[in-house]
Amino acid sequence: MVEGLQARNRGLVGPRRDLLTERQTISAERFGQNCVREMLSQIQADIRDVHLDWAYQFIKDLFPSTEAEVELALRRAQTELPAPLDHALTFNMALDLSGATRKMKAYMFPMAKNLATGRQRDARDAGFDAIRNLKPHGNRLAPAVDFLDLYWDTCPEKLVLDMIGMDCVDPSKARIKIYAHLPTRNSWDLIRHVSTFGGQATDVDRLKGLEILHSLWDILRNEQSNHGDHYDKPMRHPTSFLGSIMFSFEIVPDRQIPDVKIYVPMWQYAPSDGHVADNLMSAFRKLGWNDVAKNYLRNLRRTFPGADFESPLSVLHSNLSYSYSPATGAYMSVYYAISGKATIKNGQSSDED
Repeated sequence: MVEGLQARNRGLVGPRRDLLTERQTISAERFGQNCVREMLSQIQADIRDVHLDWAYQFIKDLFPSTEAEVELALRRAQTELPAPLDHALTFNMALDLSGATRKMKAYMFPMAKNLATGRQRDARDAGFDAIRNLKPHGNRLAPAVDFLDLYWDTCPEKLVLDMIGMDCVDPSKARIKIYAHLPTRNSWDLIRHVSTFGGQATDVDRLKGLEILHSLWDILRNEQSNHGDHYDKPMRHPTSFLGSIMFSFEIVPDRQIPDVKIYVPMWQYAPSDGHVADNLMSAFRKLGWNDVAKNYLRNLRRTFPGADFESPLSVLHSNLSYSYSPATGAYMSVYYAISGKATIKNGQSSDED
């Protein structure tokens, strides 16, 4: 997956890699734990100022750690994983590339540990406990985790914890992001409820950001009718957990209320990438990003010359994320799910055009 950020004409590319994609690799060496440790040790020597202490602690806490846990996790994974997964995810990483600068992010998936320990609630138990136990600063992160944990139980719709992300920098400056999704619902009333934690967080900046997103919500969901804020638009593929509304809850030491970023799977609501592109350009224009809107489709076709923008089977646009801060204003990132075919035209890769 490649993430292309659009925020007032600022560009950034961040490739992501899932290291554990083959069942035999997972089964053979404890869900790939040794592979991940080896890779991190190599990265530590190659990337300047990378800090991996938290990553190693998460590996210890969130990978199945005994033969009995491995066996239980593999057995439960056969019947309890959401479609389309065929194995429990454990680890992912991303590199933000800006010029010659590389910054690493690591992502941990608690689902394997949750399956391995037989907990009946959800992966939240394993994930939240791992954050509270971090050294240093776990005790300073705990109030935000506790706040989120309490809200989770009162949310009017089930939230499912997907992964925990972290900046691989000095822990005193690092952010922890807790990612969770709503299985099918997407009404504005529910988005606002989650983003304000049921009205517990109503600071001016948060409400300003939500006001802007509200004005874009029907555009992003490819919705022309005015059904009202209670309306949940049907998804094209409702059984896929990869295509749900997702939130990231950003926590830092000594701040109780998390910041919230919202991820919208636009491909779930529009019939083709061409429709998604049209909706994005409409959203950009509504935000006053006229140059971004004017150039978006041209840049998209140049970057992905082999993509079929009218096919309902093509999913180039993966997600759009939205956040707001006084420093950036409205901030959007567009995520692309890239196939080799999309980057090739007439047998030539796009960088040869």
